[in-house]
Amino acid sequence: MWLSVTRVTARLTRPPGPRGWPLFGVIPSLRNDAPAYLQRMQHEFGDTVYLPAANQQVYFFAHPDAIRVVLVTQQH
Repeated sequence: MWLSVTRVTARLTRPPGPRGWPLFGVIPSLRNDAPAYLQRMQHEFGDTVYLPAANQQVYFFAHPDAIRVVLVTQQH
């Protein structure tokens, strides 16, 4: 599993994911049991999930190929 946090102001087509709480996003859910919550999000939304977290955009990658692309192919 891999989490990528970005701060982007442009409108992007995002992968599916939970709506989260206003202002806090999914942070309250992550604080309770992050591994179980992320696993549940993977089962519900797939291997790439968008997680709103306060003013951050968090992308969760669960598939090894997607993780490889993020960490190796697209590294900056």
